[in-house]
Amino acid sequence: MIDRFLNALHYPVARALAHYYTDYEGEIAPFLRMIIRHCKPDSVVVDAGCGYATFATPWHQFCRRLIGMDVSPRIRENSWVGHRVRGDLYQLPLLGNSVDLVIMRYVMEHLERPAEALREAARVLRPGGKLVLLTPNRRHYVCLVARLIPHWFHCWIFARHGRFAQDVFPSRYRANTPHLLCEVARQAGFGVTEMELLEGPPWYLGWFWPAFMLGIAYERLVNRFEALAGLKVSMLATFEKPTGAASGRGA
Repeated sequence: MIDRFLNALHYPVARALAHYYTDYEGEIAPFLRMIIRHCKPDSVVVDAGCGYATFATPWHQFCRRLIGMDVSPRIRENSWVGHRVRGDLYQLPLLGNSVDLVIMRYVMEHLERPAEALREAARVLRPGGKLVLLTPNRRHYVCLVARLIPHWFHCWIFARHGRFAQDVFPSRYRANTPHLLCEVARQAGFGVTEMELLEGPPWYLGWFWPAFMLGIAYERLVNRFEALAGLKVSMLATFEKPTGAASGRGA
C-alpha cells in the first residue's frame, strides 16, 4: 500500500523532469569542463577531499597525473584517481610549487577553517596554477533547511541510501556565499578568475510532487532574473595563484 502511494507521488515527478529538463546535463558536467579547460597533457592535478566518489571521464585524457587526497580510509575505493593519498587538507603532504591544478568538489562547505585549507592549496600550486571548486551556496533554501537539521539526522538519511556515517561530514558553510568565497580566496593569496552560480532540477524535493513543482518555479525565477542569481544552489569557481607568488613551506 505504501509502495503504491510512493509510486503515485513519483510518477508525476518523473513526468515533470521529462518535460522541463530534457537537456539538463547536471552540475558535474560544467565542473569537468572547467577542470579540463585548465589542464594540459603534462599537468599534475590534485583532487582534494575526493573521498571515494568517481567521475565517468578518464583522467588520463586531460592530464599526466591525478592525485586523490582525503582523510578517509575509503579513498582506496576511488577508482577515478591515479594515486590515492590519505592526507589532511590543512597540511597537504606535497612539496610547494609541485601541482598545476587543485580541484575540490563539495568540500568547502565542510571545512572548519576554509582560508587555511585554501592557503595550503596555494602553497602546493605552481605560480599561475588554478584551484577549481564546486560548493553549495548557503543562501539557497536547501542549505538553509540543512543547517536546521541535526547532524545525526543527516547520517540516518544517508545510511538509508547506502552511505556510511563516517562518510557524512558536518556542513559548516563558513565560506559559502559568493562574496565570502571570493574573500577567503583572496585572503589565501588567490586571484578570482571565474565565478558562476548554477541552479538545476529540485531533486531534493522529488519525494512530493507539489513541493517539486514549487522547486521548479524557484529554479525558473533564479535562472531568469539576474537580481536573484545569488540565490542559486551551487557555486562553481576558478581561483589562480599569481605568477611569482611565494609558496612557503616545502618550496
